[in-house]
Amino acid sequence: MCNGRLPQHLFQPVLGHSETFLDNPDQNSGGSPTTCLESCGRRRRRLSPTTHSSPQPSDSTHTFPSVHITIADRSAPGRAPHTTGSSNSTLSSRCPSITQPQLADRGGRAHLPITTGRQDAAIASSSRSAGAGSAAAASIPVKPPTPSQASRPGIRLGIETEFLLSARQRSHQAVGLSRFVQILANNHNKEVSSQYPQMHHSLCHPKNPIDYKEWSMVYETSNATGREPWGLEMRSPIIDVQPGWRDPILATWRYLLRNYEVKSNHECATHIHISLVPAYHLGQVKKIASAVIYFEAVFEALVPEERRGNEWVQSNWLESPNLAQKDKSRSDSINEIERAGEIDAVLNLMQICGDPKFAWNFIPLTTNKQTIEFRKPPGSETADEALCWAELALNFIQASLRYGSFTDLKKFPQNIKGLRSFLGKGQDPKISDPDRLQMLWANQTPNAAIAPTDSGSQMLKTEEELHIMAAADIRRSRRHPRFE
Repeated sequence: MCNGRLPQHLFQPVLGHSETFLDNPDQNSGGSPTTCLESCGRRRRRLSPTTHSSPQPSDSTHTFPSVHITIADRSAPGRAPHTTGSSNSTLSSRCPSITQPQLADRGGRAHLPITTGRQDAAIASSSRSAGAGSAAAASIPVKPPTPSQASRPGIRLGIETEFLLSARQRSHQAVGLSRFVQILANNHNKEVSSQYPQMHHSLCHPKNPIDYKEWSMVYETSNATGREPWGLEMRSPIIDVQPGWRDPILATWRYLLRNYEVKSNHECATHIHISLVPAYHLGQVKKIASAVIYFEAVFEALVPEERRGNEWVQSNWLESPNLAQKDKSRSDSINEIERAGEIDAVLNLMQICGDPKFAWNFIPLTTNKQTIEFRKPPGSETADEALCWAELALNFIQASLRYGSFTDLKKFPQNIKGLRSFLGKGQDPKISDPDRLQMLWANQTPNAAIAPTDSGSQMLKTEEELHIMAAADIRRSRRHPRFE
């Protein structure tokens, strides 16, 4: 974590516009309850505050083999957005719109943004104000892509959804988790048409490419429970993104909601994996990474409070040991990314080496998995919510491949309006459904953007606090011997 103080010039908008953020302590992660695994990870980090502890993550990444595919050359049939019984307000209520009109120091004193020079004043990185402001200037028209830019690679996608499941009927209930999953999968394969992917009959972690031809229910430590409602992660098969790609997702979710209650909590998340076929090359990775840094504060505004300043979805800029923590502004960071000579170098700029717990995880690019993982979204309780986040990640990757150079990025304001314009220019009408993003835009003001926060602000930082915590544990164990 950033335990020092960062120069205030780092927190300027990339373009030096006048809009900034409000330093609001209520916009942290909200102090959501943590799992045992997260708690253990945090305790290790408390005892060694100057190092980054990386608890071994579960195998939560799709394995995407390099197989050539061709996107069908036909238009997707026009249709109204599919719904699964939830209104658009469901996701909107978990994604509140927050706009910061001005930047405040730790004492709550508002001040004007700094647009030139380096200042001696600094803000502790463990506080709640780090990041670029939203640009209020109108978007400058972007030139149409060249023929080489217009040719697009094949895209594949995978969705991992963490949730809590309760059977609606006694026949779907079970005493143990393994039996519960077996019943769920058996009934899924009977009720869902065989034209769509089936589901594994056992609780497993898919490892081989063939495993990703079917749906999987996976034991996930972050939301694990000992009884119903069962904490699970549902992993989709690898999906070729071409017309009709949403149909198998909708079919499985219809079965799920018909037979189970699906709930989410603060420990749940939705992860979207995107791969290119045959694979990403360096230029594409640099464009995506640059766009991630540029629009990071806008993504913060789109997610609910508990996903901000969260240790499991850290900021790719603020908490990178080679970007903000090395005195690099967002502009400096993007320039550094564009100078990178290999994919490994981009990865080392975007996150801590070996640690996947960043909002955008680039680590799978260096393995045979060959995906970029978007980890920021909260848990999903309906197909509409899962597909909304998938649409966002898909459109963002598409737009980044076309307009991810710093020269093009600077033409888009760093706010909701700018991101919407950016996504719109990158969409492929054959495979994109922009109507699905309306759940994200609802109740958002055009200039909304929120500075990322340091996940270290959730942890105890002083030796005194550690002693207080230890003393409380001792007193509790004396009153309750079972804790010994």
